[in-house]
Amino acid sequence: MPRLQGSSSASSTCLCELRASRLLAAFLVLLGLLGVVSVFLSALNLFAALAVAGGASGWSLLLAHREWRRPPLVLLLGEIGQPATRIENGNETVVTLQAIYFRGSFVMLHWLDVDGVRGRRVLWPDALAESQRRALRRRYGEGGDNATAGMAG
Repeated sequence: MPRLQGSSSASSTCLCELRASRLLAAFLVLLGLLGVVSVFLSALNLFAALAVAGGASGWSLLLAHREWRRPPLVLLLGEIGQPATRIENGNETVVTLQAIYFRGSFVMLHWLDVDGVRGRRVLWPDALAESQRRALRRRYGEGGDNATAGMAG
């Protein structure tokens, strides 16, 4: 990655180092616990309540574990609709940035890879450094509350 930062094209890109959100993982666990409480407060019989509660808590723990173990993702973003670089687990792929949405302290990124597979990532407040969040908002947020590629296509 240092060679990318030193190149002349790096000055026209916005570097985003996305990490796993510990806040999201904690909320997923909390949501599973609330699901267990709501099942036991419902009119289900004990056997059905135990089965549903076990499924809800297990699923929430699985999702929280996936988020906790999510590998870091680096995006070198250019203009919307233009090629960008996605680096995950040391593998570089070229993607096309489709849209960036700002909703309070959340940022939603949408991209399309060369095979036509859509990728998206919702960035919780703790998943992106504050300086990088400011740089994203400064670069893409001046068009109002969101920035998107053209509507055609």
